[in-house]
Amino acid sequence: MPIKELNVIARAQFRAKLMGELIKAYKYLPTILRDPRLSQLLINLSNHNAIDFNLTEVAAPTDTEKIRL
Repeated sequence: MPIKELNVIARAQFRAKLMGELIKAYKYLPTILRDPRLSQLLINLSNHNAIDFNLTEVAAPTDTEKIRL
């Protein structure tokens, strides 16, 4: 099997696993935000423009190409 095909398979597997875990994490977001230590950490990261967590409004992801908390 050519290495290019293995690369495609590995990326597809990684993307599928990542999406599954992000969906699980999304379900626990309200619980995470109730913890002042974690919510403050996420707000601080968001304030540094490192990651946009969009903490003011939590909506279901509609674009599968973008990764959101």
